[in-house]
Amino acid sequence: MSDKVAEIVGEYVKYTDLDYVGLWQIIKRARHELKIVDQMELKEAVLHIVRELLSTGLEAITLLKTGPVRWENQDIDSVLNRVSQEWDALGRDPNPGEIVWFDRKRS
Repeated sequence: MSDKVAEIVGEYVKYTDLDYVGLWQIIKRARHELKIVDQMELKEAVLHIVRELLSTGLEAITLLKTGPVRWENQDIDSVLNRVSQEWDALGRDPNPGEIVWFDRKRS
């Protein structure tokens, strides 16, 4: 993992103490800080960051008006496949609130 990716992952993990992290935030930051122009390269980098976030114990959630709903299947590869498929189905980068948010495990 590059130093910049490790920095992004570490900052997002800390950020979950305060709020959720949306996929759209990761995309925007990867595009800007990793200076990625190519859409396929961007998606690969974002999915790599998501893998690292999940590896730290963050969970994939959907945010509803009633609150967060944990994705039933938290297997890292399953989450990555679902994110990738839903992103492809959109045919564009996700907007705020679309596809997935990440949060630390809450007891």
